[in-house]
Amino acid sequence: MNMIRKVISVGTLVAILVLSYGVRANADTIQLSCATCSSGSTTLVSTGGSVTFSFIGQGTNATGDAFIGIVVPSGGGTPTLSSGTLGPPNPTFSSGALGDAGNLNEAGFTDFNLSNFRSASSLGGVSPSSYTVFEYDLGTATLGGGTGTLSSITAGNLANGTVIVGWLETTSTTSLQTPLSESITTVPEPGSLVLFGCGLLGLGVFLRRRAIPYSQV
Repeated sequence: MNMIRKVISVGTLVAILVLSYGVRANADTIQLSCATCSSGSTTLVSTGGSVTFSFIGQGTNATGDAFIGIVVPSGGGTPTLSSGTLGPPNPTFSSGALGDAGNLNEAGFTDFNLSNFRSASSLGGVSPSSYTVFEYDLGTATLGGGTGTLSSITAGNLANGTVIVGWLETTSTTSLQTPLSESITTVPEPGSLVLFGCGLLGLGVFLRRRAIPYSQV
C-alpha cells in the first residue's frame, strides 16, 4: 500500500510540473506564448490546424526586425499567418541548420537544426526528411519584460508536425531566437497527457493488485 501511495504522489508531482511547463514565464530571451498550448518533450504543442500566440521577450528589452518561421513538413500545404509579410522564395530545409536554408542566412541560430525539428515533428506523428520554410517578416519590434507589441498572431492551415519558431534580428549579423522548448508544434490531438494519465492509472492498479495478496499474509 505504501508503494501505491508513493507512485501516486510521484505521478501527481510530475503531472503538475508538466502542466506548469506549458504556461510558465521563464528567463528565455524571447519566446512564443500560447495560452492553449500544452507541453511536449521538445516544444509546446497545439491541437488542430490553427493556433493563436504572442511573440514576447523576457528580461532586458531587445529591438530588431522580428520574424516568424513556419516550418512545414514537405507536402504539408501552405500555411497562413495573420501578421507580417511572406518573404519569397520558400526554401527547402533538408540538412544542417535552418539559418543555412535557401535565402534565410540568419546568424545566431543554435538548436534550429534538422534533427531537432524532426524530434519536434514526431509529436505530431510524422518524421519528415525535409521541410518547406515560410518566413514572415513582422517588422521592427521591441520585446522584453514579458510583453511586446506582437500579440494575438494566428497561424492557420497547419499540417501535423509543423513547427513554428521566431527570431529577432538585432543587427545584420546577430539574431535572438526562440528555443525549441518555447516554440510550437501542431499535433492532431492532445494525446500526451491523456496517455500519461492512463499509464499512471494502469500502473497504480497493477501495483495494487500485486500488493493485496502480500497484505493478507
